[in-house]
Amino acid sequence: MLLSLLGRREEPLDESVVAVQGALRTMRGDGQQLFERAVECFYQVGEKMRKPLKERFFAKVKKTEECWEWQACLDRKGYGRFWKDGRNCHAHRVSYELIVGPLTRDQHLDHLCRNTICVNPSHLEPVSLMENVAREDTFIGRKCREKLTRQQIESEIWV
Repeated sequence: MLLSLLGRREEPLDESVVAVQGALRTMRGDGQQLFERAVECFYQVGEKMRKPLKERFFAKVKKTEECWEWQACLDRKGYGRFWKDGRNCHAHRVSYELIVGPLTRDQHLDHLCRNTICVNPSHLEPVSLMENVAREDTFIGRKCREKLTRQQIESEIWV
């Protein structure tokens, strides 16, 4: 089906489409091999045609006076999501890494503006998970603040 669609084009084909067409013609073997080769071929073509990461990312951002608001996909908690390096990542993390620098896996970003769709790196602060939860205005956040306070007091007493 795909091969017949590619073959019916009237305008000249670019080299990426010709590569796909050639790969589809030479495919033989069981269905699994066919599928794997087709996916690999289309992935390579997609990489050639894909825009640079920064360009793709900032096309989905609306800069206002205060925040840079994410305009694309949101998760159920209201945080932006962005496809990067074959993974679905938090948009605010991608923004921070693009502009400021890399984060370690155990670092979390706290939204200082309390706007979950904000991807402005100046509104994001790298903190530990415990600190991030403690800053929330929820029941769990209050309990976490109490625990942090107790830990700080105990560490000062025993030091």
